[in-house]
Amino acid sequence: MKFKTLLKINKQSIILVLLCIGINGYSQINFEKGYFVNNLGEKTNCLIKNVDWKNNPTQFEYKVDESSESKIARIASVREFGIFEKSKYQRFDVEIDKSEEKLRYLSWNRDPEYKTETLFLKLLVEGKANLYQYDNQNVKKFFFKTDSTIIKQLVYKTYRINEIDTDKNNLYRQQLWTNLKCKDISIARIENLKYFKRELVKLFTDYNNCSNSKTTVFGVKETKNLLSLSIRPGIRYSSLNIRNRTSSDRNTRFDDQLTYRIGLEAEFILPFNNDKWGVLLEPTYQQYKSTGIAELAETKVDYKSIELPFGIRHYFLVKKNSKLYANLAYVFDITLNSKIPFPEFDNDLATRRSLELNGGRNIALGLGYKFKNKYSLEINYQPDREVLTNSGISWRSNYSSISAIFGYKIF
Repeated sequence: MKFKTLLKINKQSIILVLLCIGINGYSQINFEKGYFVNNLGEKTNCLIKNVDWKNNPTQFEYKVDESSESKIARIASVREFGIFEKSKYQRFDVEIDKSEEKLRYLSWNRDPEYKTETLFLKLLVEGKANLYQYDNQNVKKFFFKTDSTIIKQLVYKTYRINEIDTDKNNLYRQQLWTNLKCKDISIARIENLKYFKRELVKLFTDYNNCSNSKTTVFGVKETKNLLSLSIRPGIRYSSLNIRNRTSSDRNTRFDDQLTYRIGLEAEFILPFNNDKWGVLLEPTYQQYKSTGIAELAETKVDYKSIELPFGIRHYFLVKKNSKLYANLAYVFDITLNSKIPFPEFDNDLATRRSLELNGGRNIALGLGYKFKNKYSLEINYQPDREVLTNSGISWRSNYSSISAIFGYKIF
C-alpha cells in the first residue's frame, strides 16, 4: 500500500478515534459522593457528577446510587449541594456588580452597578465568617457573610476617570476591616490585601481561627506544579512530493522515509475541570532525506526544520495512574538551510539549480497514553504541509508524516 494512501486512512482513523474517545471520555467523568438540600430543607445523599466547575453552575447531574439513572437538579429547586470534602455551593438572591477588568469594558461609574440575581455561589471558607466566589467567563467576584450580617459582595471595581486613565474602587478593604475585627488582623494587612482568592481565603481562615470558630476550607486545591517539561524522542514516517504547473516532467515523488524526531514539550495544565485540559508547546527537530526521479534524472532532498506545535490537550482518566489523551495543535515550521538540488533541465532552471525549502504551516492530531504522569506514548499525524512557499507560483508540494513518540517527564 502506498504511504500516501496509508496516511489518508490513518487520518480518517485518527479523527474517528478522537471522536470516540471524546464521547467515551466525557461519559467517564466521575460521579462522587455528595448531597443536595431542596427548598423544603430535605437533604438527599447521592452521587454527583463532578465536572470541577470553572463557572458557577445553574444545575448539576446526580444519581441516587450507582445503578440508577442520572437526573438533573436545577437551581430553582435546590438551595445547597456539595461533593464531600471537595466543594459546596449555596443558593442566594444577591445584588451583584458584574463589572469587568478589561479596558474596553470599563465603566465611568465608580460605584457598583448592581443587579439582583439568583446564583449558586461557591463556598470557599465556612465558619463564623463565610467567603464565597462567583466566576463566570471574565467576571470573578467574591462575597462574604458573617453570623451577624447578610451576604454581600466584596466590592472591587476598576473604572475610567478619563479617556486614558483609570482608578480603582477598593471598598472591599473597608468592608473587611469593619466586619472582620480581630486582634490578629491588623489594619496594615487589610490595606495591602489584594482581591485574590488565596489572600482572601487566608484572611477568612485566620479570622475564624482567631474567633475560635470551627473552620472548613473548600475549593483551594493542593499546591502543585501545573507546568511540566518532557523530552519526547520518536520515529517518523514521512512522504514528500513536488509538482510543477508548467511542466509535469518536473513532478517528483520522493521515497517515503523512516526518520527520527526529538522534541522538548512544555505543558501547562489548566486549573479547572479536574485537570483535564492542558496547553502545550513543543519545539521539535525533524529531518527528512530522500531521493526521487525528475526528468529521468535522480535528485535528492535534505529537509531539516524546527517545528513549533502550539495547541491543546484533553485527558481521559482510565485508572488512577493511567490516562488517555488527545491533542490538536497548529504547527509553525522553521526550515534550516534545506534545498532540493536539481539537474539542469533547461534554460529556465539553468541559473537556479536548486529549490529552497521554506516551511509552511499545518495542523497535528495526536492520540496518546500517559502512565503515572511520567511516561507517555503517542501517535501523531500531520497532514499535508506546503514546503515550497517561496519558490514561485509554478511549484507546489505536499509533505506529510505520522510519528510514534515516547515521552519522559523531566519535571
